[in-house]
Amino acid sequence: MIVVVTTPPLSASDEARWNQKVLRSASGCWLWIGALTVDGYGMFSLKSRNYPAHRLAYILRYGQPASGMLVRHTCDVRNCVNADHLVCGTTKSNAEDKVLRGRIGGETHSQAKLTKEQIVEIFGLRKAGRTCISIGNQFGVSRQLVSFIGTGRHHWFELGLKPRLRPAVRSTAKYQITVTKDEVERFWRRVEKTETCWCWSGCSQRGYGVFRCAGKTHKAHRVSYVINNGPIPTGKVISHTCANRICVRPKHLQAVTAVENMANPITRRRLSEAWAANHKIPQVTC
Repeated sequence: MIVVVTTPPLSASDEARWNQKVLRSASGCWLWIGALTVDGYGMFSLKSRNYPAHRLAYILRYGQPASGMLVRHTCDVRNCVNADHLVCGTTKSNAEDKVLRGRIGGETHSQAKLTKEQIVEIFGLRKAGRTCISIGNQFGVSRQLVSFIGTGRHHWFELGLKPRLRPAVRSTAKYQITVTKDEVERFWRRVEKTETCWCWSGCSQRGYGVFRCAGKTHKAHRVSYVINNGPIPTGKVISHTCANRICVRPKHLQAVTAVENMANPITRRRLSEAWAANHKIPQVTC
């Protein structure tokens, strides 16, 4: 994250000292001949603190930039302090400008493995449903890189790709639980009913009961909710009103949002206890 610090005003003596470190070249750039950073940007000491020389050049001509704005070059010469070559911009516009001008990344990079055309092709293959592993094998790159390209977020402004953004609420269609009549009977055979909680006696994972139905493994309390109330509402989780994780009693279960679940005193106490125990949560047991 880039933190923009407000630059203090320059006195007449500061301006005179600043001008002594500027070399006006025939190319139009005013080259900073004072101290430079490792990245090649000029630095100027002001009130016992170092500031970018090109930012001070902008301030001398135009005044303080707006809050949160960067000062960037249009000439691509990092130690240039000619105010005519400087403009204000956001962090995003500065990053986009770097890519468009070929000053960061790109196929000309010494470590580049793909061309722009291959990136566009990979993006199209991912959009068509091809797996990351198969695409990675085809182009000789890792599946992680294919997944990164598949989002389109870091290439859209350069290659015209439309980014694939996550929906505000995750779709729960593929997480819906389907239970047959035989599976319902098998489910209740693994429940030990007491006067308070109905405890799960089957397999457990991280303290919660688990039950396999329709070829998938689900948390037992979620299955219990589906058996008695139908599909879990979109964007909701199933929370216990009791403090018993292996309880599957329908009256002790409720559908709430993730925020409501975290605000539940029982959930907060459970997280505090897990933290106190150094996160030693029970593993899978059968």
